[in-house]
Amino acid sequence: MTAMAGPLPQPIDLLHHYRDHGRSFVAARTIKSGEVILSEKPILLYPSASTTTSSSYCHRCFRSLPPDKAFVPCFTCGTPFCSVNCHSIAATSLHTPFVCRAYCLFESTRKEKPFVFDEEQVLFLIAAYNLALVNPGDFHLLLSLHGRGDPTKASTVLLHDFIVSLHDATHHELSVIVTADLLAKDAMNAFGLMEGYDKSMVNGNMKLVRGYGIYVYASCFNHDCLPNVCRFDYLDRDSNDSNDSYGQNSNTEISIRAIHEISQGNEICLSYFPVNWTYNERQHRLKEDYGFQCSCDRCLVEKKWNTGVVEEDDAMESAKNSNEEFPHAYFFLNFMCSRLNCGGTLAHLPPSVEGVVSDQLECSGCGIIRHKDDIDYDVDDDDDESDEDMIED
Repeated sequence: MTAMAGPLPQPIDLLHHYRDHGRSFVAARTIKSGEVILSEKPILLYPSASTTTSSSYCHRCFRSLPPDKAFVPCFTCGTPFCSVNCHSIAATSLHTPFVCRAYCLFESTRKEKPFVFDEEQVLFLIAAYNLALVNPGDFHLLLSLHGRGDPTKASTVLLHDFIVSLHDATHHELSVIVTADLLAKDAMNAFGLMEGYDKSMVNGNMKLVRGYGIYVYASCFNHDCLPNVCRFDYLDRDSNDSNDSYGQNSNTEISIRAIHEISQGNEICLSYFPVNWTYNERQHRLKEDYGFQCSCDRCLVEKKWNTGVVEEDDAMESAKNSNEEFPHAYFFLNFMCSRLNCGGTLAHLPPSVEGVVSDQLECSGCGIIRHKDDIDYDVDDDDDESDEDMIED
């Protein structure tokens, strides 16, 4: 049984071996549309390889830094922080001398010769072995998550040897078996901390990633291609800077919110990627990264189609015109954001204290707020001015 970080928050129950899905969250009672069922801070954070030395965001709270504001660099390796306070807190948690030394050696190695390792795996392992030093309890929580690695795999052995070269050889947790398992935990459980919405993105729905976080409870949600909950994060919010034992503030806290009403006893599922991905894209990603083939209701429908795939425009057209052809039309019409290059999911704002469901929906991707009666189903929505007026600060 997986160890957990504390009492399980209501209104959800964690079941093991539920419907042969392994660990699963189910509704302990009827959950209202928009209800926040989980808010959680990460036990581990690490930067994206593409932005390792980027000065566009703080490497502790991950909020963006205004271009006209000077950042506070680490004196040794140059890692940027938004303030002296963030830097000093990181020095005892995320960015200890242990991490700083590893970053310096990592950077010098990359400059000396072509780098053959996955840089994000290196950054993750640096952060994970640092966690073993600053918070052993959370490190063992990390090791309890789903995922088991192969310590005999040649690439893993080579990567482990490289990590050893970056660290103090007396580090008591360093072993190839632990390294292999850590890599599997990261692959199966990490959440991307995404850049904000930008309609000008050239990569379609693939937004840039600032960093990654491991969330113990959130890692227990299973996948569904038409989920009933979605994740919200607010990296650029103004934080009161209250910290947990790993020096994390509320900027990197995520919340899981019900997209629509969920009946008691039903499984609660996230989508591990934007819901507008095609059948083939979804199946490839799930097999490649998570090791399973999806057989959810949506995939069973799309698998029967002649082409085996459904493009976003085709799905929307089917949703408008033929529920028999695409029986999940209601989801696309009501809960998929129509903004160009967004790919987010719409969920009602949290209910009032009296339990009244909000008539406004927020997008998990771009943050736009729409009234339930004003949702625009045109997937080529170019009304930037009206859209921006509705985006929550």
